[in-house]
Amino acid sequence: MNGKRFWWGLVPVLMVLAFLGGFFVRASARGAFQEPPPVTFTYQGRLQEGGQPAQGYYDLRFRLYDAEENGVLKAELLRENVAINQGQFNIALTFSSSAMSGEPGYLEVAVRPAESEDESDFTILSPRQALTRVPYAWQADIAVRAESATSADHAESVPWSGISGVPSGLQDGDDNTTYTAGSGLILNGTTFELNPGELDARYWGLGGNAIGSGQVHLGSTDNQPWDLIVNEKPAITLRSDSEYNPIVQFNQDAGENKTIEIGERYRDNGIVAWGQVWDGDMGIDLTGDFGIQSVSRDDSNFYYHVILDVNATSDSVFVVTVTPIYDPTMALIANVSQVTVNDDNHPEFDVYLSNGNSLITGFCGFNFIVTGR
Repeated sequence: MNGKRFWWGLVPVLMVLAFLGGFFVRASARGAFQEPPPVTFTYQGRLQEGGQPAQGYYDLRFRLYDAEENGVLKAELLRENVAINQGQFNIALTFSSSAMSGEPGYLEVAVRPAESEDESDFTILSPRQALTRVPYAWQADIAVRAESATSADHAESVPWSGISGVPSGLQDGDDNTTYTAGSGLILNGTTFELNPGELDARYWGLGGNAIGSGQVHLGSTDNQPWDLIVNEKPAITLRSDSEYNPIVQFNQDAGENKTIEIGERYRDNGIVAWGQVWDGDMGIDLTGDFGIQSVSRDDSNFYYHVILDVNATSDSVFVVTVTPIYDPTMALIANVSQVTVNDDNHPEFDVYLSNGNSLITGFCGFNFIVTGR
């Protein structure tokens, strides 16, 4: 397309700048502020082709530069299928606020027939046209940015009562809010810290406490239970009964969600230990055990020796119940020796299995439960 085919002229252009209204203060804003809206204005022109007013549809490309020649491209708009009647056209152009910051610059217009899709078919019309703002529009732009700015280089005056969002500590007009460290704390500059002089006396530490002589208390005074939680499940509960007697409760699943409660010694004849001994060709197998330290067999005297993992004294009382595991054709009998306390303060006893006449030395087993107090 030959550039001489087109001639364009600028009829009076109406600039409609889309700025937000607002009061004007004499301040130059800096720092972060709300991005102003895009700038929209109406562009009117006259286009001739071959010496005659252009008629039909054309593609118009508008480029905004910062210089009359060459320069840096600030923005570009493409308007396709623009209707031109008797050479006249009227079109609205919208550029971002950043492209229109400062002096808007110089507008370059290029035209091509609407049916073309080739970029090289554009004919650039020259010269570029300078865009300037009217004084009121420039002032309104500054006012919008000043209103939304977070800081300013200078301002004539701003009354304290006219500022919104004032922190509560400054609402009285000064910044003399004071802080005082409470008992067990110290104020180090602007940071509260634990008083190292009272760590042992006031707080419990994971590494232990050196408190010195005297009675030390850790617990409650309102008769409410305490739980020691392991893996999100209560393992040990500290509580009291209706008579305010302390009870230590071990919450271990014993097959029927049973718990072991320890009061003065073994409270209310509670279960102390239980287990199943299965004596096969591979030796003793102890299954389902609780409170058992060890089980062994004396092959020379044909009995089983059981040691409990429970602390006891000479006045402890234990009851051992043994049930043999046997062939239904056999009638086994379980005999249990007296429970004694060894040097390690652990209860121990012997279990003998017989058919009524002689001890059984072959394949057999038994269940047993120990209660005590």
